[in-house]
Amino acid sequence: MKKLVFLWVASLAAACGGGAKSGGPDVPLPDLTSGDNRPDAEVAPDTVRDTGPDTVNDTGPEAAIIEGCKKQLEIGESGRALKCFEAALADWPDDTNLLFGAALAELVYGSELSIMVTSAPGQFANGDQQSQNEYLGAEFHSIFMRLRSFFVNAAQRLERIQGRDLHFEVSACPIFLGLKPTLNARGVFDDGDVLLMQAIADVVIGFYDFLAGQDFTTEVMDMIYFIKDNLGSADFKAISGVLAYLLDADSRFLTLEATDGQALFEDARERFGSAGPRLLAALDRIRELGDSANDVTFVEDTGDSVRLHFSMGVTYDSSGKPVEEPLVFELSGKVQDGLRNASESILKPGRLTTLHGGVFPVLGLIVSTVARAGVLKGLNVSLPIDIGAFEPGQLSDLLCTMMPNALAFDWGTFFTKPTGLRGWLPVWESKGGPEESRLVCEWECPEDLDASGYPSGKFRMLCGEGATLTDGPHFEGQPWKTEADGVASALPVFAFKDPTLDGLLYVNLSPTPMSDDATSYKPATTTSLNAAMGMLLSGLLPLLLK
Repeated sequence: MKKLVFLWVASLAAACGGGAKSGGPDVPLPDLTSGDNRPDAEVAPDTVRDTGPDTVNDTGPEAAIIEGCKKQLEIGESGRALKCFEAALADWPDDTNLLFGAALAELVYGSELSIMVTSAPGQFANGDQQSQNEYLGAEFHSIFMRLRSFFVNAAQRLERIQGRDLHFEVSACPIFLGLKPTLNARGVFDDGDVLLMQAIADVVIGFYDFLAGQDFTTEVMDMIYFIKDNLGSADFKAISGVLAYLLDADSRFLTLEATDGQALFEDARERFGSAGPRLLAALDRIRELGDSANDVTFVEDTGDSVRLHFSMGVTYDSSGKPVEEPLVFELSGKVQDGLRNASESILKPGRLTTLHGGVFPVLGLIVSTVARAGVLKGLNVSLPIDIGAFEPGQLSDLLCTMMPNALAFDWGTFFTKPTGLRGWLPVWESKGGPEESRLVCEWECPEDLDASGYPSGKFRMLCGEGATLTDGPHFEGQPWKTEADGVASALPVFAFKDPTLDGLLYVNLSPTPMSDDATSYKPATTTSLNAAMGMLLSGLLPLLLK
């Protein structure tokens, strides 16, 4: 559980990445868990005010305080910087620079804290298991809501200063998305950056809405012990068994959280829907403001594409010395169109967007940001290829090449009548513990299956190499029976009670590549969904399971 929670929240924190210019100091790692660096820790205002008049512009009493708060950012104390800005806002609640400084500190601190969040399984090993499960289910919700609050607060402050002129300069603002700073903002933030940071905050809040909106009440302790004992050797049979067991153990697991779930999904719809238009508006405003040598961001037009420059990137040479260089994201016309398509689908129920037209362009941008922000390295995640070397549009094109445009999504309908992740999962059956439980699936290689019904191939998920594949119907006599789809596949065929996933999924098995025209897509059936999954994963999954 510790590793799972760590990865969940770290993938979301990646969207808050920034970057840095050359020549910065090797900033020491602050202790984010210590009492004096939490945002609720006390920071003495008198100490902050004693920064000296020679360090600030003499434009008002709050100027010296702002410079003192900035110094906390410069040394990596984002929690103390946040407290400092908030203390000053009590006296000057409408000051543009104080509001922006608090928003910046909150985004940095929320990102760093998200990376650091862990859940130590050993501390819950005693006492009544049922009460522990209830407690831990509520605790997951509480953790996600707490992390979400940093980004909500930042977004509210940014909203208050949107449209105002802003000139907020920092000599350094290291961001720790690993053991060392992976980003370091230097230079001047302007009102174009306000829009950009709002877009980033919207994405992160939307992800936390999605997580906090789930109910995690189930046999948590059994899951912890299973992961602890089997994490290094777990195959598809083991994962299928434990997931089915957890779903069967408590009917609340992965349904909407009872208190906040509906409201959180409604908020996620607004956040995700606004992120794309805000990002595009930020590009326009940054371009309009022009480029100076000291800007944190600037935009470069290159025909159909736009290059967004961040003076924020940090890498490390062979001796461990930090090397700062700009982060540059090239947003192709297809990526920009994908942002518009995805946002429109989220905000307008019934408006479908396809994998190639909306999902992959957005996914390419998110994955590129995660990789270049250094999150994967911070988590010691190694991949066969350097994803950070690809532009968002290149990642999108790569996905489009590897996987056909077989699915379209009605995101607006999903978010207006959410049911939680439970409604997305296949049918399961459980007869006791994880060993007697499973997701209901069949394979088209009957001679390759062992006594437990699983194949011999990669991860015990694929039919073995050289196995005879036979296309045919599945789940005869069941409400989720499938027909032969004309393609024998080495992948499992899953049973779904509702293959449309509550109206979300549409299928076209003869799609037009790179198109967002979804007029020919039909609501998914169990047969068409499994056929589409086979089309999508047949080329990709063997690579991932090598």
